[in-house]
Amino acid sequence: MPSLKPMVHRAVLFIFMGFMCGASGCVAPMPEGSAHAAERTPAKIIWRYEFSLPEKSVLSQKEHISEAAAASGATIEFKRKGAGGENFVSVIMEGQGLIADLQRIIYNPDGSITKLIMQPAQLCLKGFVSAGRNIAVYVASNFSTGYSWKIDDPAPMGLREETSGEFAQSSSLPGSPGRQGFFLHAISGGDKTITMHYRRPWEQVGEASVMLTVTVVGEIPNTLDLSEPSVDNPRMVK
Repeated sequence: MPSLKPMVHRAVLFIFMGFMCGASGCVAPMPEGSAHAAERTPAKIIWRYEFSLPEKSVLSQKEHISEAAAASGATIEFKRKGAGGENFVSVIMEGQGLIADLQRIIYNPDGSITKLIMQPAQLCLKGFVSAGRNIAVYVASNFSTGYSWKIDDPAPMGLREETSGEFAQSSSLPGSPGRQGFFLHAISGGDKTITMHYRRPWEQVGEASVMLTVTVVGEIPNTLDLSEPSVDNPRMVK
C-alpha cells in the first residue's frame, strides 16, 4: 500500500499556500496580452503635428523648434505657403515613441508657438478599443481664453460619451490653464478615430491652425493623458 506521507505533505503545502495568498492578496499572473498587462506598459504612439503661422513668427523660433524635434527623434519640415501679403509657414513634425516624446514638442517651453492650445486646433486619436471598455482622454485646455475642446459625435465609431470636457485648473490663480477630460465607453470593438476641436463657441467654422494626429500602437489604454505636465506634477517632462 503506498505511503500517505507524501500526499499529506502536499495537502498541507496546498492549504498553507492558499492561506498565504488569501492573506496577501496575491493573484495568478495575467496573460501577457491582457488589458491589465497593457496598462502596465506605457502606450507607444505614432504622431503627426502640423501648424501654420506667419513666417516671421516661425523663423524667430526655428532653431528652438528644430532642437525640440531632434530631442524627441522627430522629423521636421518647413513649407512656405500663401501668395501676396504676409507669408505663412507650415511646420510639419512626425515621430514615434512615448507620449512624453510628443509632450516635449507640443508643450516645449523654448518654442511657445508650438504649444497645442495657442490657437484653434484639431486632435485625432486613433487606435483599437475592445468592446465594453471605458477610456479616458485628457488634453490641455485654458477656459480663460474662450477656447475649449469639444468632441465630435462618437456614436458612428461605436463609442458612447459618458462625460464630456470636464475642466480642472492646474492652480487656483485666475486664468490658469488646466486640462479637460473626456470619458468614453466602447459599445463595439474595433479600430476607432476620436476627433476633437479646440475652438471658441462663436467660432464653430473655419480650418484649424493646428492639426495633431496620434495613433496608438495596439490598444488604446484606459487612460491617455495628453495634457501639459506641470512643475508640480511627477509626470513632468524633463
